[in-house]
Order: sequence, then structure tokens, then C-alpha cells
Amino acid sequence: MNRSDDELGRELFGRLFIRFEALRKKDRSIRVLDAWSVGFKLNRNGSLLVVNQGHQSRLIEIALLRTQKPGSADALAKPWRATICCSVDRKRLALVPGPEGSLDEIIERLCGRFSAKLQLTTESGHSARLSRCTTLRSSVHGVH
Repeated sequence: MNRSDDELGRELFGRLFIRFEALRKKDRSIRVLDAWSVGFKLNRNGSLLVVNQGHQSRLIEIALLRTQKPGSADALAKPWRATICCSVDRKRLALVPGPEGSLDEIIERLCGRFSAKLQLTTESGHSARLSRCTTLRSSVHGVH
């Protein structure tokens, strides 16, 4: 990687914002709470994702916090925190905790982790759920 940490951090931040915006368009329960030049906050069903450009060797800092009501099962879940930095040889990126990879691989991993932790549905998940609801509604109302 021949770019400076600042250049790489800006590119990574921009691409992450674009990917999360695409996720938000697929799942309307994701809301942008705040966005500024070096960070953004997303909320989905009481969970808060905070993404910031990092400092020094940390290109991006990420925190996923559960903000559900006290007493709910999710309220006990520990926050998930990660950092994206350059690998020791500066040829790849590292998601800490996690693997090393290219810029695209790290973005995919991070978005996958976010999706898995918040159990996001995809468009096919929406259509499958809609199909089940339609079938259930039809059987309840006697429509075939």
C-alpha cells in the first residue's frame, strides 16, 4: 500500500459509508442518526453502530453497542469493538479482532459482521418473509 494512512483512512471511510448506505436502503429499519466528516452513527432496532476515522495507526474505529431496554436479553450483550489498521508489512489491512485482507475483503467482512450481529435481512429475506405472510394470510382467510 503506497498511500499514506490518512489517504487510506479517508478512502476506507468513504467506501464503508457507501456500503452501509446500501444496507440501509435494503433494510429501512436502519437509520442514520448522525454523519460528519470523520464519522457516522447508525441505529437499528435499538443497536448503535459508530464508525470513526481512527488516530495514528488506527485507520477506522468501530463500536457496535446494544442499547435495548434494561432487562431484555440483548441488554446483556457486550459491545463489539474493532479497529482497521495496516498489517505489519503494510501490504494488507487488518480487522482487529479478525483477519487481514485487501480493502474490499475487509469491507465485506465488516459489513458481514454487522449484518450477522444485527441479523439483517436481505431483499430475498424480505421476499421470503412476505411470501410466508401471504401464505399465512391466505390460509387464515380461506383464500387460495
